[in-house]
Amino acid sequence: MGEEQAEAPRWDEDLGDHVLSRVEVSQANIRYHAAMAERYDRDQPHFKPENQEQVVVKLLALGSRFGFDGLLDIGCGTGFVTRLAQRYYKETVVTAVKV
Repeated sequence: MGEEQAEAPRWDEDLGDHVLSRVEVSQANIRYHAAMAERYDRDQPHFKPENQEQVVVKLLALGSRFGFDGLLDIGCGTGFVTRLAQRYYKETVVTAVKV
């Protein structure tokens, strides 16, 4: 059977000189985002109206340059860009890939 892996340090733990492995970083990232999932849409800076306005400006600039027929959001996270884009683009597609 596979080897057991020790639990990664907490994301807010003082690690001193310890260098985190890729697995430890991934596990800490999962714990961090799971802990904040319920308040993420409310607390993250990109959900503030003034920041969303900046994203809309960029979406409109892209549409003006390349057309408003469609937008493909790769690595969409919570999909907030896609939700904003739906107002302006004929078709929006979300592609979520977990690596």
